[in-house]
Amino acid sequence: MCATAAAGYTIYVVFIERKFHVVKAIGEPTYKYENWFLAYEDYPMWLKAFGNDGFALYAALANGKKDVLGSVALAKYPAKNNMPKAIAIGMYFVHPDYRGMGIGSKLFNELIGECKRDGGNIALNGVQKMSPKYASTFGVNKINKWHPTPVTSEMEHVNISALEKDPKLKMITARDVKADQLLAYDMPIAGIYRPAYLRELLQQKNAFHRIAVEDGKIVGIINARKVIGNCLSIGPFYAEDERIASTLLRSLLESIRDIRSYTTLLLSIPTTNETAFSLIKKLSDGNFTRHDYMISQFTDKTYKDESWTLGYQDYGIWLEAFSTNGFILFAAITTDTQEVVGSVSLAAYGSNVEHPEVMTVGMFYVRPDHRGMGIGSRLFSELMDEANKRGGNVALNGVLPMSPKYASRYAFNKFNEWHPMPVTIAVEHLRPSMLPKDAELELVSINDVVLNQLYDYDLSIVGIMRRAYLNALFRHKQSTHKVSSFPTTVQIAELLHALKYCEQYAKYL
Repeated sequence: MCATAAAGYTIYVVFIERKFHVVKAIGEPTYKYENWFLAYEDYPMWLKAFGNDGFALYAALANGKKDVLGSVALAKYPAKNNMPKAIAIGMYFVHPDYRGMGIGSKLFNELIGECKRDGGNIALNGVQKMSPKYASTFGVNKINKWHPTPVTSEMEHVNISALEKDPKLKMITARDVKADQLLAYDMPIAGIYRPAYLRELLQQKNAFHRIAVEDGKIVGIINARKVIGNCLSIGPFYAEDERIASTLLRSLLESIRDIRSYTTLLLSIPTTNETAFSLIKKLSDGNFTRHDYMISQFTDKTYKDESWTLGYQDYGIWLEAFSTNGFILFAAITTDTQEVVGSVSLAAYGSNVEHPEVMTVGMFYVRPDHRGMGIGSRLFSELMDEANKRGGNVALNGVLPMSPKYASRYAFNKFNEWHPMPVTIAVEHLRPSMLPKDAELELVSINDVVLNQLYDYDLSIVGIMRRAYLNALFRHKQSTHKVSSFPTTVQIAELLHALKYCEQYAKYL
């Protein structure tokens, strides 16, 4: 199917009947000139995983379609299972002999046009010299805090026995695990819905994989495949801690019978994952090459951007409300730079005969550049140990990608019939005067009501005893509130109307 014609070449959307000719003509030069690692089997695997509607390879062909001058590909991930719609871009390459002729720009414009028609967050890993152009010309200008770094080691330097191996970890394959379990493990890490791609990747010809299971739960996965140049390329590679990562890597390499027939071992490591760099150093006895990292960038937002609304005063409110016995903030702090890289908190509410102890989990966060190192698991395990000592019902509001993990690993498997949905409104669009106002309602502050009545009213709605919390929250100097003495169905409208009483409400929204 012809997309664009130009002097000397034509851009085509290439379909499966031309797969070997085109992929061979792209894969071998990208390995030679850019040190990229593609497999001949990749293109048919992508088509099988995404289908003709979800995958497209654009190629600039000349000389009766015999010569491949350049290419770019896209893969579409659907908005499903509460995962966002996303488009990944790859294989963007123009042969050095044909650069400076506008071929790359025409290829990329064709692809961007398709992306914009379909919608979704566009993601790519670009070489450093091209990153500014992607950002300024094509709008791929949201930059991740960490970037994939290719690392290679010649196979002659690989010493598999140097890696530690935990015999308590069970090593299985995708045939031994339910697809939904594998998906539940992958989604919170990848941040996209990709069951078909994951399945086809693990089953690909000349590919090998292992899945780590502990206490009946998936705790890691590793895959390797033979790529052009007789190299063994590893990825994806996820593990909850260094022990699991070491065991996975060793088990995988030991399972490959002709491991010494490969020339090179390749991994792609996040720039900030020092644990992974330490692992490859141990495996190769320091004989590895750390190549220039790629720039991970997006059009809409970076992977796992959070939009939580915390105030600097919140910690003080929590401590005042719950005291040091009722509130704990766990934090992961680096030993060398004393940076805070992760956190999770536990707040314990009071109890009586009718209302048993309830604890809420919050602020569970690990900086994106420190994810995949087991920090989150260690933080959450510490918190759950404390919660189990205290006893009581533990509650949390989890982000959608993490919900399956909370349920399967930590037993947060009782779900509400409704869930909180954050809604934001730009301040310039607020029109409090447009809301209905009941003149018969009296709006007062916490100082003008009988506190026990307020506490009982709150208890009837929330179902937990939080007198001290309400008192600390309402009385805080940076808090604005109104209480209706006659609660009715227009309570929400009156709450919004109370914004008029905040002189500088714009700064709080």
